[in-house]
Amino acid sequence: MVAVSLLGAVMSSTGVVAIFIPVVLSVANRMGIPAGRLMMPLGFAGLISGMMTLVATPPNMVVNSELMRHGIQGFGFFGFTPMGLIILVMGILYLDRRDETRPF
Repeated sequence: MVAVSLLGAVMSSTGVVAIFIPVVLSVANRMGIPAGRLMMPLGFAGLISGMMTLVATPPNMVVNSELMRHGIQGFGFFGFTPMGLIILVMGILYLDRRDETRPF
């Protein structure tokens, strides 16, 4: 989840998730667990990565362009990162806690 989020922060998060799907399926197969148990965290990591930098997802760039068009100072490249990191840590803790309370 962390690797996908960090890579997705500087690349298209949708593309990163697409790249990691075969990896996650292979890991699930080798570990003998249902693929869905790992695919949901992969999807969440892709979503969270969009909150990390200005270029991680197109809506961030659209909002930045509109702010600048209206004469308002836009965001910096890492303007979203503090809040994105908080949400990433909370997501990891939540998904980790969820795994402890539910058997395979």
